[in-house]
Amino acid sequence: DHHLVDGDHCKRCLAVSTAAGQIAALAIGICIVCGLAWTVFKMESWRKKPCIGPLLRLADRAVTFSYGIGLIPKSKVLLGFYQICIVLSTTYSVRLPERYTSWTDKVSEAVSIDWSGFFLPTQCLPYWSRLVAVSISPVGVIALLLLAGVGLRLHQRRLASAPRPLPWHAEAALGL
Repeated sequence: DHHLVDGDHCKRCLAVSTAAGQIAALAIGICIVCGLAWTVFKMESWRKKPCIGPLLRLADRAVTFSYGIGLIPKSKVLLGFYQICIVLSTTYSVRLPERYTSWTDKVSEAVSIDWSGFFLPTQCLPYWSRLVAVSISPVGVIALLLLAGVGLRLHQRRLASAPRPLPWHAEAALGL
């Protein structure tokens, strides 16, 4: 019911429902911001405006540049390499030189973020609750992305001209 703050005084824990509401509000807020950014990026007439036009043209150049140098496949290879390097010593139970483990430990500490600690301190939730939340969160992100894909596909269908080749449920299935 209480947790230590900076090791010297106690603070009352938030209710789990309040933390869940904060997480849901953050997820909805991120979806709204991404939707607004996508809408602004698609507006061709805004590229000539002096206030937002240069930023949109810069985004166009960045996308063109990233596709030109193949940034997406390279970042996937880099991510796979990172994932293998981080678990190499624990997977094979070998002692690796300090020269190798020092940089992998630093990278691992820099990248691993306990997002659940942002909303509720560690002392406020039992371990099993935190474990369930952390292990279910990727499934939630995937479900959110699937729903966004279906919504985008149905939105494009609504904007299309009258003779539509597929019924709405087929369009929704293609969005998956």
